[in-house]
Amino acid sequence: MKYLNNISNIKLFEFEWYLRDYFFRSNSNNSGEISMVFEIEDIVKTIGEKYFRYKTWTDLEIRDTLLKVLPILQKKGLLDSKLDADTVQLRSKLERRQCSDCYYVNCLGSEEAKKCLRCSSEKLVEFPTRIKR
Repeated sequence: MKYLNNISNIKLFEFEWYLRDYFFRSNSNNSGEISMVFEIEDIVKTIGEKYFRYKTWTDLEIRDTLLKVLPILQKKGLLDSKLDADTVQLRSKLERRQCSDCYYVNCLGSEEAKKCLRCSSEKLVEFPTRIKR
């Protein structure tokens, strides 16, 4: 949360969450297929259509924000270091974890530090919690 010192950075932090959620949902389907490479235009289209938060945004606004967030995700180790102009590649499948301190739902890659993206706590639990039968 170090970069949340102004409205623009809050917008990037929120967009990062939605982008991570998009990657997570893309790989949480019943087919068992794992998608690691994503087309930038498909990301822009899907975020604009499926996420209510971005329904009023133009494709250009979504694309511009996406291009600002991608280098942040690269530095965090979520994306491959080689960014193509048209595609993005994940380094690993994402897992959802909820922070026990602030209840933030995190979508983290296997190569990322297992810390809450909001408060940096290491107290993360599986989300949603699986019922043991």
